[in-house]
Amino acid sequence: MKEFYKVNDVLKKIGIARSTLYNWEKAGLIPPPKRNRAGYRIYDKDDLKKIEEYAFKIEYPQEQFQLFNHKQAKGQKA
Repeated sequence: MKEFYKVNDVLKKIGIARSTLYNWEKAGLIPPPKRNRAGYRIYDKDDLKKIEEYAFKIEYPQEQFQLFNHKQAKGQKA
């Protein structure tokens, strides 16, 4: 049997805000979620992986920028 996660589970695992998840969904940046019989969003492990990958793409450039600035402040080569 396939394991599904609710929105709150996804938010805790990925570390993003609910509005961020919904905005990514509306913009088509992540796949649209499946729905249960009551109409609530549900996600499987593949969905979580795709959301994590997108979150990393967004976060990683910021981390690189901070590292570059830190090295510049110390006089090191980036």
